[in-house]
Amino acid sequence: VGGEAFPKTLVDRWWREDRLIYNSYGPTETTVAATLSLVHPNKPISIGRPLPNYVCCLLDEVTGQPTSANTGELCIRGPGIARGYVGLSELTKEKFTKYGYRTGDQVTFENDQIFFHQRIDTQVKLRGFRIELDEIEQELLNLKDNVKSAAVTVQNEQIIAYVVGELSEAKMREKLTKRIPRYMIPDRLITIDEKMPLLSSGKIDRKALHSLSLGNSPNKNEITKSPKQQKVPNKTNNRSIADIILYAFRSTFPHNEITKDNDFFLDLGGHSLTAAQTVSKLRESFPNVSIQDLYECKTAKALAERLSVTSGNSNAEKIFISDMTIDKPAISRLALCALIQAIVLLIVFGLTAVDLLLPFVMFDIALENYGLIYGFLAAYATYVIVPVLLSFLAILVKWIVIGRFREGDFPLWSLMYVRWWTVKQFLGLSSLDSFSDTPWMPIFYRLLGAKIGHNVHIGDIDCSVVDLLSVGDGSTISSDVAIRTAFVDNYTLKLRRVSIGCDVHVGVRSVLNGESIMGDHSELGSMSFLPSGVCIPADEVWQGSPAQYCHRRIPLEIVTESNWEKWKSILVSSIFLLLILFFLPLMNFIPMFPGLIFFDYIRWKALSPWLQVIYFSPVVGILYTCLIILEIVIVRFIFIGSIKEGVYSTKSWTFMRKWIFDQLFDVALDNIYALFATVYARPLLQAFGMKIGQRCEVSTASGMVHSLVEIGDESFVADTVTLANPYISRGYIHLHKTIVGQRTFIGNAACISSGIQIPNGCLIGCMSTVADGLKEGESCVGSPPIVLSKRQQVAPDISDEMTFRPSAHLILGRSIIDILRVIVPRVVIVLEIGIAFEIFVWSQTYNHVYLFFLLIPIVYIMVFAVPSLLFFLVLKWLLIGKYRIRQDPLWSPFVWISELITVVYEDIVCSIFLGYLEGTLFLAPMLRCFGVHIGRGCYLDTADITEFDLVHIGDYVTIDADVGIQTHLFEDRVMKLGEVHIESEATIGGESIILLDTRIGHRANIGPFSLVMRGEIIPPGTSWQGIPIKGRTTSC
Repeated sequence: VGGEAFPKTLVDRWWREDRLIYNSYGPTETTVAATLSLVHPNKPISIGRPLPNYVCCLLDEVTGQPTSANTGELCIRGPGIARGYVGLSELTKEKFTKYGYRTGDQVTFENDQIFFHQRIDTQVKLRGFRIELDEIEQELLNLKDNVKSAAVTVQNEQIIAYVVGELSEAKMREKLTKRIPRYMIPDRLITIDEKMPLLSSGKIDRKALHSLSLGNSPNKNEITKSPKQQKVPNKTNNRSIADIILYAFRSTFPHNEITKDNDFFLDLGGHSLTAAQTVSKLRESFPNVSIQDLYECKTAKALAERLSVTSGNSNAEKIFISDMTIDKPAISRLALCALIQAIVLLIVFGLTAVDLLLPFVMFDIALENYGLIYGFLAAYATYVIVPVLLSFLAILVKWIVIGRFREGDFPLWSLMYVRWWTVKQFLGLSSLDSFSDTPWMPIFYRLLGAKIGHNVHIGDIDCSVVDLLSVGDGSTISSDVAIRTAFVDNYTLKLRRVSIGCDVHVGVRSVLNGESIMGDHSELGSMSFLPSGVCIPADEVWQGSPAQYCHRRIPLEIVTESNWEKWKSILVSSIFLLLILFFLPLMNFIPMFPGLIFFDYIRWKALSPWLQVIYFSPVVGILYTCLIILEIVIVRFIFIGSIKEGVYSTKSWTFMRKWIFDQLFDVALDNIYALFATVYARPLLQAFGMKIGQRCEVSTASGMVHSLVEIGDESFVADTVTLANPYISRGYIHLHKTIVGQRTFIGNAACISSGIQIPNGCLIGCMSTVADGLKEGESCVGSPPIVLSKRQQVAPDISDEMTFRPSAHLILGRSIIDILRVIVPRVVIVLEIGIAFEIFVWSQTYNHVYLFFLLIPIVYIMVFAVPSLLFFLVLKWLLIGKYRIRQDPLWSPFVWISELITVVYEDIVCSIFLGYLEGTLFLAPMLRCFGVHIGRGCYLDTADITEFDLVHIGDYVTIDADVGIQTHLFEDRVMKLGEVHIESEATIGGESIILLDTRIGHRANIGPFSLVMRGEIIPPGTSWQGIPIKGRTTSC
C-alpha cells in the first residue's frame, strides 16, 4: 500500500498470517517509492528503510539545515529524484536543495526505522492552539464501525471532516469528545456516499473536497454575494421570522448548508464576532434582538420563537425608543462655562505644581540653612503635610462652592454643572485613595456630607456627590465601586440619591446608579449594575449587569460590641492613621532621593544648572523606577511575607499587611505602570510573590494577594483586570488561592473572584466574570457570564514564533523597546520637574520667589503641559503616523511601538494635562490634534482613547465618565485594530466599554456599565444596557 499515511485500522482489518503487507512511501518527486517496510499488527507502523540507491536524512524544519535531532523534516536524495518543477523556479529552489528533496513530512529516525508523523503543512493554528489535522483523521478512522475513510481540511476558519460511512455530527462529537480536546473537534461533517475523490497518484483530492463542500449549499445564488453585500429582508415581506433569520445566517456563512435546527456555534462554526455581525443584520428587521438572544437560542428555530413573542405580542415589552432632543447651549453659556473652567484649571495646575515642587523647594531652603539631614527631613515633611492639606481643602471647597447637593436635572455647561465639576476637580487632588479600606474612609465621607452608619467598611470607591449617599450600619462597599449619584445622560447633568441599607454588601467592580436602593441584609454581586429606580429587597442577592435576583442571603445576628472590641477598634484606627500619615509618605519620598541629590545637593561648576538637569534626568528617572521596585520588594519580604489562605478579621495584622501591600502596589501602578505588559512584568510579579508561568503577558491587574495567585504558562491578562480581589464582608476578609490555567486569556476589565480556578485554554471576555463549571478550552463573556461554544480563530498564517514562542532576536528587540517605554515617561517628567525647580532657584537668586509662586500655574502649563503635548505629538506622528485598520501578532515591532506610544500618552499626557480637561470644553480640541474625529458640542468626560485616528464621534455626543473607547483587542496574542463610530446626539453611559468595529446610531443610548461587543451596529434612537448589551424595554 502507499499514497497516504497507513492507518492502524487497515492493518487490523487486512493482516493475516498467510498475507504480507508492505507499506511503501515516496512522493511523486522521488519517482513513486523511496522507502519500504513490512507491517505487522500490534507493532508501531513505520515507513521502513530507504530502498536501494536512495539516501534519507533529517533537516531542521525551520532552517532547512541538517540536524542531529531524531525528529525533523525528511529529505531524500538519489538517482530517482526529479530535477524540479516546470515553470516554477522559486518552488524548485525551495524544495530541491543540495541535500536532496525536502518532502515536507515530519519523521523520526529510531531503531533503524523511519516513523512518519504528519505533514508539516497540515499542522494549523486555530483558536490559539496548534492542531494536527492528521491526528483528527486518525481518530475518525478509529471509529471503525462508522467510518471507512476520512479526510480533514480547514476552510473559512472551520475544521471540516469528510467521511465515507454512516456517521452523524451528533455521534461524531459524542465519540470524539472522549478522545481529543474540544478545540480539535470538527466544526462540520460532510458524508460521502461512495468513496473519496482521488488524484491520479492515488492520494485524496483535497481540492475536490473543497468544491464538494461548496456544492452542498442549496443557496448557490447567495454564494456570489459577500456578507456585506447581502441585506436582511424586512419582516414586512411575506416571509416568516425563521426565514429572515435563516437569510441572516446564510449571509454570514454563505458556503454552508443551513437549516432551522443548525446550531449557530457548533454546527456553523460561529463565534463572538460573527454573532455580533449576524445580530446587527437582524436588527434591520428586529431592533430589539441582542447577542445574548443568539447565545441563548443558538438555532434559527429557537430564535424565531423568541422573536415572535416580542414582535407579535402587543403586550410584550418593547425596546425603548428615545425621542429626547438635545438642549443645545447658547454661545453665552458656553463662553461663561469655559471662562470659569479655565480659572479653576489654573488653580488646580498651580496646586499640582506646588505638590510636585515643594519637596525640592523645602529641601533647598533647609539644605542652605541647616544642612543635608534637615533638608531631607524638610522634604519628607512636605509629603506628610501637603496630602492632608489638599484633603481638607477639597472638603472646604465643596462646602463653599456647593454647600449641600440637591437632587435634580441641570443643563450641561450650566452654572450648576460648573460648580459640580469644580468640586470634582478638588476631590481629585485629595488623598482619598489612602483612606480606602480603613476606618477613616467613612469619617472622610461624613465630612463631605454623606450619611454613613457605624462599623461601615468602604473601599476605593468613586462618588462625586456624597451628600446624596446614605449607608446603613455594618455595610461593606468593596473596592472599584462606582456610586453614580451624579451622571450626565442625554446632555443633562442628573443628581440622584443612592440608599444602601444596614448589613449590605456591594461587590467588587459594581456600579449603583442614582435612584437605586439596597434593602437591609441585601447583596449586589461583583461586576454588577443596579439601574435607576430598582430596589433590591431585604435579604436578597442580585448579580449581573443589569442585576437580577440570584438567591436569598442569610441575615447576620446583631452582636453587641464588647469593651475590648471597642478599644481594639480604636487601636486599629490609630495604627492605620499612623500608616497613612507617615509610612505612605515615606514610601513616596524615598524614590525622590536621587532627584534631590542630583538637582540640588550636587552642583558641578563645570556645568550650568540647566545642563546639569538635562544630563542627570535619565539617571534620576532610572533610579526613581528602581527605588520604587526595591522598596516594595523589601517591605514585602520583611513585613508582608506570604499571606496564607483563610478568613481574617479586618482588625487583624494579616488584614493590615494586605492593606500595606495594596497601597504600595497602587504606588507602583501610579508611577511605574509602564513596566506592566512588558517582558519585565513577569520577574516583577514574581518578586511580589506571584507564581507565574513561562511566556505570560500580564498587564495592570490589581486587587490580588500576589502569594495566593498562580498563573499558568503562556497566559494573557489584559489591562485593568480585577484579579482575585478578596471578599470582605461583616468585618472579615476571605482569602483563597486563585489559579489561572495555561494559555488562558483574560480580557480588559474582567473580574476574577478570589478562589476561582480557570482551566487551561479558556477565554474570559472583556468586562466578564467566570462562568460556573467552565471547562478546558471554553470561553465565556458577560455578567452574568454566557459560555461561548466557539471563539474567533487566529489566522493560519500567523506562527507560534510571533505569538507564543518568540525567537531570541524578537525577545531582544522587544526588550529594548520595553526598556524605552519604562524609562521615557519617567525621564520626561523628571526633566520637567528639574527645569521647573531651576526656575524657582533663578527666581530665588533675584528675590522673585513671590512672583514664582504667583505665576506657578503658568509655569506648570509652559514647563509640564505644553512640552508633554508637543513631545507626544512628535513621537506619535513620527513613529506611527496615522492609525489604520490592521492586525499584527504580539511579537511584531508595530505592536511594541504602538504600546510605547500608548504608555507615553497615558503616563505623561493624561496624568499631567488631559486628565484635568475631562468634562471641559477644552478636551475635544486637544484630541483632534491627535487624530480623533470629533464633531461640534460634544461632552467628553474621558480621555481613554488610544488609536486616535480610528475614532469617529458625531455632533453633540455625550460620553460620560470612565468610558473606554477600545479600538484594539488582543485575540490569542494578535493585536487587531478597528474603527468605532458614534453618531450625532448618541449617549454612552459611564463605566462602559465600546469595542472596535462598532457603530452607535444617531440618538442611540448605551446605558452605564455596558459592553458593546465587537462588530455590533446599534440602530438609531434605541436604548441598550448590559454586559453584553440588551435592548432596554419600555418597562424599565
